[in-house]
Amino acid sequence: EKRADCLTRFDHLRKALMFEPRGHADMYGALITKPERKDSHFGVLFLHNEGYSTMCGHAIIALATAAKDSSICNFTEGVNELRIDTPAGLIKAYITLRNNQLISVCFDNVASYAEKLDMPIEIPLFGTVNCDIAYGGAYYAFVDADTLDVSLAPNDHEQIISLGKIIKQDVNNHYQPKHPTDDALSFLYGVIFYSNSQKSHSVFSRHVCIFAEGELDRSPTGTGVSARAALEFAKGRLKLGQQIKIESILGSIFSVELKAQRMLADTHAVIP
Repeated sequence: EKRADCLTRFDHLRKALMFEPRGHADMYGALITKPERKDSHFGVLFLHNEGYSTMCGHAIIALATAAKDSSICNFTEGVNELRIDTPAGLIKAYITLRNNQLISVCFDNVASYAEKLDMPIEIPLFGTVNCDIAYGGAYYAFVDADTLDVSLAPNDHEQIISLGKIIKQDVNNHYQPKHPTDDALSFLYGVIFYSNSQKSHSVFSRHVCIFAEGELDRSPTGTGVSARAALEFAKGRLKLGQQIKIESILGSIFSVELKAQRMLADTHAVIP
């Protein structure tokens, strides 16, 4: 409801923060709110160049770090749980401290699942290409960059952004994802190009995510990595408890594993 209220009444503030001169084309923000649940620490709305996303993994990691650095929460030595309410649901983040220094941040995401496999799409100059659609707090269309012979290097970001916008529009023209429990989550958020060849040693895959209005993610995308893990599970290539690493266009790495299976209404899902 807060997300919908911001869309209706406060979008001028989002634009003032996200766009120049304060921001830039790939700016991202987090608006901290009062918690939704009695046992949560706070809530958050995520801002970008198009509107308000429903969940964001790299923002959760940043918020957990900020919560520690600003002493918002009373963290102690060892592992601390931070409960954050998001439009996609409750996120449990875990902050590990050693000698009051932050060692790591991880989080349990919302129930994630494969929505549609091998959906054909038409891309000008490339022809018919198959994509998969999966949910990890937001919906993504996954496209194999190796089949397109598209480079996922920083110097090729303009082509990646252009293709991402074209693919997102084509998917929107032919398919509407349907979240099992919340219609407000039922929209395609972005396109993720992945490559299992253009990657560093010991990394499972490289991700380049184009989301919102042609925004390029510098991280592997927490929700996208979660959706990819759900896809790999649905295809029988990832087991519960098995960890894989996904890298971004800059080579930064997220590790993901599936903790449990979960029913989301009538949909079989997993918890990344």
